[in-house]
Amino acid sequence: MWSRRSASISPRPALVALLLTSLGSGCSPTLDEVWAGDAGRLPGALVRLDLRSTRPDYSVPPVVTAASFEVGESIPARWRFTPEGCARYRTQDQRAKKGPAAGVEVELDPEARLTIRGPFQPESFNRVVLRLALQGKVDVIAKAVAKGELLARSTTTRFVGEGDVGAVVLDLPGLLAAEKGATHVVLTFRRVLRAPIVLGVDLVRVPRAATLPTATEGPRPIQLGEETRSGVGLSSFDPLEARVIGPPQARLEFAYAYPRSVQRPGETLRLKVMVSGGAGEPTSRTIRLHSDEAEPRWRTVGIPLNHVGGEELNVRFELEKIGAEEAVCALASPHLVRRLSTPPTVVLVTSDTHRADHLEGGAGGVRTPFLARLAAEGVIFEDCFAPTNITNPSHASLMTGIPVRDTGILHNNAALSGEATTLAERFQAAGFYTLCALSARHLGHEWSGLGQGFDRAFAPVGEDQIDSSVAIARLEGWVEEARGRPLFIWLHVFDAHTPYDPPQSHRYLYYDREQDPYDPSLPALPKEKRAIWDRRIRDLSYVVAQYRGEITYLDEQLASFFENPRLAKGLIAVTGDHGEHFGSHGVYWLHQGLYPETLAVPLILRGPGCPQGARIAAPVDQLDLGRTLLDLAGLPMVDFPGRNLLLWVEDPEREAPPRFAISSHGHSASVGRGGWFLALNLRRRLEPPVRDEHQVELYYLPEDPTCERDLVDERPELAKELRQVLIEWLADASDSKLSLGEGRQDAEILAQMAALGYTGDTGTTPPAEGEAWFTPRRNNPWDRRFED
Repeated sequence: MWSRRSASISPRPALVALLLTSLGSGCSPTLDEVWAGDAGRLPGALVRLDLRSTRPDYSVPPVVTAASFEVGESIPARWRFTPEGCARYRTQDQRAKKGPAAGVEVELDPEARLTIRGPFQPESFNRVVLRLALQGKVDVIAKAVAKGELLARSTTTRFVGEGDVGAVVLDLPGLLAAEKGATHVVLTFRRVLRAPIVLGVDLVRVPRAATLPTATEGPRPIQLGEETRSGVGLSSFDPLEARVIGPPQARLEFAYAYPRSVQRPGETLRLKVMVSGGAGEPTSRTIRLHSDEAEPRWRTVGIPLNHVGGEELNVRFELEKIGAEEAVCALASPHLVRRLSTPPTVVLVTSDTHRADHLEGGAGGVRTPFLARLAAEGVIFEDCFAPTNITNPSHASLMTGIPVRDTGILHNNAALSGEATTLAERFQAAGFYTLCALSARHLGHEWSGLGQGFDRAFAPVGEDQIDSSVAIARLEGWVEEARGRPLFIWLHVFDAHTPYDPPQSHRYLYYDREQDPYDPSLPALPKEKRAIWDRRIRDLSYVVAQYRGEITYLDEQLASFFENPRLAKGLIAVTGDHGEHFGSHGVYWLHQGLYPETLAVPLILRGPGCPQGARIAAPVDQLDLGRTLLDLAGLPMVDFPGRNLLLWVEDPEREAPPRFAISSHGHSASVGRGGWFLALNLRRRLEPPVRDEHQVELYYLPEDPTCERDLVDERPELAKELRQVLIEWLADASDSKLSLGEGRQDAEILAQMAALGYTGDTGTTPPAEGEAWFTPRRNNPWDRRFED
């Protein structure tokens, strides 16, 4: 049980009455539309199919090792390293490391290649497993080649090791569909930190059916291009069935795809769907699967059913093919739906790198008329802190209600594990159709794990970020396709993040056109103040003006998005994931360190159940937003951590609990209470803001909102007390983390993130099991100061 769950409370009776009154007000179905419901589920008309195998004896074919190359008493004869002399044989004694007896150390300057000579039979393998001993980081890419012709290529993958033996798994999608066998396998190494020692290479055949999740495992995100759907694999050897009681006038809806990784050239497949049972006639549909698509994609199918409500139906999916070999396709989000006239709608918008003071009436006269109107029609929380200062960890905590301390996700290179339960999964289980559109590639499920629980998810591929208008356009189409269904939508926008590059129409909203930001008569900016995306800029005010232009542009895009009548009537939440520094504490155009500039974010709620025109000054925690949305959606009994933020509407003087945060890479932690803010630096930091290990900072925010005056010397007893509160909170961390770690990462996306200012990926990782976040040291002057 997560420690934060112990803080979860039930709404007060008055608040419960307010929430229940909101049902039927345009956000939820009216009583005559209610078909069925139970505890933890919104009455509605979307019933998901729990697909089951029809063959108890069926099992997914095993993964088979086609060839294995071990380093024995010498480098294998079929291996060739280039450039010449980059590799040398090493024994266990020479390496003085744990692990197998021998390996090949590869010096990379800047890269080296290992070529394994074949030939290899067609369809013999589609995965390379590289076993390494590594103290550091290395980027690896695998290619399968036939006499100079590229057959398949893996992504460039980063492996992180701590001296132990590990494995880099490199998939070669589409190789099983190649008509010829590979003559060579080529592994390219690029050093990031220290030389790797190669211990062995395995060529592995992963059967087609094993590349997709099985019905026994349950639906998981399956990515095709920019779109990910929650689904399973359907095998020609194992039809899938579900028994379900259907709502009246229902349609069967699902999506299917024929991914390139499971195709065979010239293969003919037919997907057959049959619905039987009840008083109506059986319904069937046969769909031909295309193996000749240049870019395989998801296709959505809707089938009207001939039955009355309350009957048990049997739904069966079969994949038919010619020939004895197994075939497989992807099947996503099958459900029965009865379209409602006023289905509930919940929309969560997260604006990346959006400072809390950049709303209408805030810093620099920034104009956000749509968000101002949203706040006037709902409630705005004027003092909301995010749980951290970096994108993926902040969203992981927002979507789970669990602090960074317990997710263990400290940077953008770690993903949320499937063990986590997300807000989207809770809405999905309650009968909502779930959609998300993301504007940053590294938030996509493959990199973040945040796709779990979404029926449809969009994230850019090949680009590190996209304009908010692109993500919004994708959602607009999906919302129309999902008409009549309860919806939970997450829209992530990246406009305010670096590089600040608003459209030409917004470049001079906050900057005088007569001025020249590149004026050579102005002094050149020092390195730490330059905008990394345009180092020619010499006027700092121009950089800030571009940020503000991005905010106003974003406001206009959101205004357009919410012109949709359905969305406009729904429950809307707009918040940020973290803020940004404009020079405070020596940090420019980044969000390093834990301070109000990086933690304070906007938070606006509007819709059924929300008061109108309320401004809440109490300090609130963004971790409570998920709980609040579930309550407002009529799901107060659904298990999810947190408190309902509307408790502070009912009682503005209600005491706020302490707010905790942990910074990116675990460099520091903070606690806020009663207007006081204390930061504890867990690691020595050499980049701005430069801090010593275990250094303590203390600020009084009502008089010093930007943390310019450190009061640790003036209020030592208070500093000691808050420091102890923070240390005890850190010590109360869950033993189980929800992070997949950073053993494998796509190096291309890491390079893209570095271009966005996300440096320092050599930072810390969560404490290992049994280790503490904070351990005082007798020789540390800061620890002696407070421990004595």
